[in-house]
Amino acid sequence: MPFRNVFKNIFHYKALYGALLAWFVYVPEKSAFSESSSLMTYLGLVMYVIGITFNTYIYLIQRSLRPAGTTKRQITSGYEFSYVTCPNYMFQTLNWLGVLLVSRNWSVLLSIVVAVEQMKAWANKKEARYLFEFSGVYIPKKYGTIPGIL
Repeated sequence: MPFRNVFKNIFHYKALYGALLAWFVYVPEKSAFSESSSLMTYLGLVMYVIGITFNTYIYLIQRSLRPAGTTKRQITSGYEFSYVTCPNYMFQTLNWLGVLLVSRNWSVLLSIVVAVEQMKAWANKKEARYLFEFSGVYIPKKYGTIPGIL
């Protein structure tokens, strides 16, 4: 990882997710959870569970592709990988959209926008790396993170 990414990561994970979300979502007197029985809350919880479950599933697939102690890369494949280069980013976005529906807070939306932009950049780099490393074998994807959108 380039050294400049340290500062970007500190901002993203500490400032956006740590301070901003903690203050506007988790502080009891500022909480948006008063309407906890609404349909939007339940939909958000379902989206969160689906997103986190499939995100974990994708990471397990990716982890199984590299034999222990090697740097060998393989092309990821499977149903989810047919639509986007990085389905883990798609499910992570779904996960955070669920958090947004539950919290109904602008700070979560801001965090999602920043995260999606970063994941889009990472997906584009991964797509380019696949095209370079697996030239002639890899079938390029039209979208990197979210089918039909990004």
